[in-house]
Amino acid sequence: MHADAGRLRLSQAQAPVLTVCGAEIVVVTGPPGSGKTTALAAYAQQCEREGRNTVVVCAHEEGVSELRDALEQMREDWDPQAAETSPAAAATMTAVGMLADHAAAWMRRSYVSARVAPDLCVGPPAAAEAIVARAARGLLDMSWPIFASGAFNLDLPHLSRPDAFLREAASLFTLLQRSRVSPEEFEAGCASGMTAFYGRDVERAAILLQDPQLRERLSKRGREACRASNAALGVQRAAERDVAAILAQLYREYLTVATAAPIRTAEDILDAALRWLNQSEDAAASVRRRVDCMLVDDAEDAEPALGAIVAALRRPADLTVVLAGWEPAAVAGFEGRRSALEMTSISRRIQLPPREAASAPRVARLDDERTEVEWLAKEIGALLDAGERPETIALLCRTEDAAFSYARSLRAYGLPVSVPPDAFEDQAELLDLLSLCAIVEDPLDPEHLLRVAASPLLGLSDATISRLCREPADGRQLTLPIADAQADLNAGKSAHPMTFAKNLLLGEADGFVSEETADVLGRFRLKLAAWRMDCAASAPVGKFAHLMKAGGFHERWQQSPAHYRSRLLDDANRVAETLVSATRGDEALPIRDIIMKLEEESLPMRRARRTSGAVATDGIAQAKGCRWRHVFVAGVAHERFPRIYASHAMAFSRAFGLIIRENVARGAAQTAKFAWYYAKFGAKAMYLEEERRALRYGLSRGVAGSAASGFGSAPRWASDQDLLASLAREHDGGEASTANAPIEASAAGGSG
Repeated sequence: MHADAGRLRLSQAQAPVLTVCGAEIVVVTGPPGSGKTTALAAYAQQCEREGRNTVVVCAHEEGVSELRDALEQMREDWDPQAAETSPAAAATMTAVGMLADHAAAWMRRSYVSARVAPDLCVGPPAAAEAIVARAARGLLDMSWPIFASGAFNLDLPHLSRPDAFLREAASLFTLLQRSRVSPEEFEAGCASGMTAFYGRDVERAAILLQDPQLRERLSKRGREACRASNAALGVQRAAERDVAAILAQLYREYLTVATAAPIRTAEDILDAALRWLNQSEDAAASVRRRVDCMLVDDAEDAEPALGAIVAALRRPADLTVVLAGWEPAAVAGFEGRRSALEMTSISRRIQLPPREAASAPRVARLDDERTEVEWLAKEIGALLDAGERPETIALLCRTEDAAFSYARSLRAYGLPVSVPPDAFEDQAELLDLLSLCAIVEDPLDPEHLLRVAASPLLGLSDATISRLCREPADGRQLTLPIADAQADLNAGKSAHPMTFAKNLLLGEADGFVSEETADVLGRFRLKLAAWRMDCAASAPVGKFAHLMKAGGFHERWQQSPAHYRSRLLDDANRVAETLVSATRGDEALPIRDIIMKLEEESLPMRRARRTSGAVATDGIAQAKGCRWRHVFVAGVAHERFPRIYASHAMAFSRAFGLIIRENVARGAAQTAKFAWYYAKFGAKAMYLEEERRALRYGLSRGVAGSAASGFGSAPRWASDQDLLASLAREHDGGEASTANAPIEASAAGGSG
């Protein structure tokens, strides 16, 4: 063991990981940076040498990349020559991915017995909304048998806004599947939960709402909701009963429709995989034959289904399980993740000490967001001037949207900063290119033809586009200038959708635009005809690749600075990969539909690769597993970080059934049950504690130094939500200053 550990450059504390064998379940714990991922990679490499098939489960996509890199390093450390000559052979024995990716792969191999699409893949959260929309046809046309009795009062929460109701239903079903609640359990839980809260009528609710300890925790809106009269409680009870019946039926329809869907959410796939494994011993046996070891990284943020999957695969087999994580690093509890570090039947625990004493983070509170960005630009600029490479610096925010905003702001100071990996470097440019693909496929597509006309490819002004939306005969009529201007303004409203396409493609209105514009239009028609001929037999991805070069997009990207150029090209590759997957199989989509789904974010797409030569930006949870020399956690401000606590509009509790926020009775906007439940179980306090953990975890990503920055001060009633103040007290022993000038509190000093 010690010889192998030395060869793999493991520490004395990490070396015992190599002794794990048989049907053990071993937990490896230690603070961030203690070497848990390295220890897992070393054990995976040992399993490869022993000929054992290993599944490595990561909590996030970035963790997958980090572990693959660590595993490659281990292979090289063990045998540099073998790592270069036969990397594919080793890779086939070790599958690295998120739990839903592995489950989807298992079911694809046996898609007939698993009753899933043969091209099943993990999609984004919006995939659930697409399935719900198809499942809700009987609800929207009122053809379900439950409506035949006429006993339903359709004045129900959210049903006045069908789109919002279906969106919330998709979110609820995701939570139910993550918690492994079947439609039958949901229906029974709703019935028992009504009795648990309301009683036989509403007598129990009236007592529960009078709890004096509860009232101390209620918000102003919650106190108003809990003052509901017995009559209002009766209306809320009846509405909850009817909504529960509709949701139970919709949930059944959802599961039926999801069976044939090629793109499903992670929760949906894990729920389907567990049903398959538990219902068919042959299915479980087929997976066991391909899995000898299961290694789990970031197990503090594991999928709740992990324990059940491990149990299904361990029944008669000697499955080795190694879980690595650190409880205080959990940052995705409110997304439904749960820690697997306390899994039953733990054989032993391996504790890794911190490799080095972490320096205290600096805390900077600025006057407003503009001055915070100035401070960040100055600090990052100083690090770059001192010789730090841009890719060794990261700026993390609580959400990716906030990180995107800071990235754009910092670029105004001339800093090389990349946008988060889930975003696009130039989304408008990619949509222009996709629209060009759409009109090459169908020139009479008015929506995408209009986008191409306004893009740099043609560069038509609003006035010119307005003219082209009018019938040529209108231009021959004698009109006063004021009438002509008004006609231009109204053209888009009154013109036939095909008028613009005919004028642009056939030149019927060239006489009513400038000579220069007519020349531009003429040259575009010739190019479009040539492109259509070149792409006549091409698949969508072929059209995309051809037009990227023929349309001048590739040339423009090549002229960008190196770090932007590599990201632009990687973004194009991401779109190309999505085009391939969306046009594969029996349900191949036309480009027009693919563009719509890309804009809805309902198609799976990988994250962009980290860009060399640029400062990284990302959300804290999304960057889990990554480390940099210097990390700045930005945007720590009231109602930014911690974020505003926004509860689900519809939730489910096994004890209290369906929890609905919207009140259809007279009085408060919230239902009494909703206000009571969230105050009773301290949901907001748990949420704030997770936000604090997220801040600490983000700062722990810096190896050489870290800093937290924000702006403004929390109001007095929200002083417990001031994360900068609490962070300064933890590391400095005192309150962070809230002066209106840029100030800092630091225990360690020095640069961030």
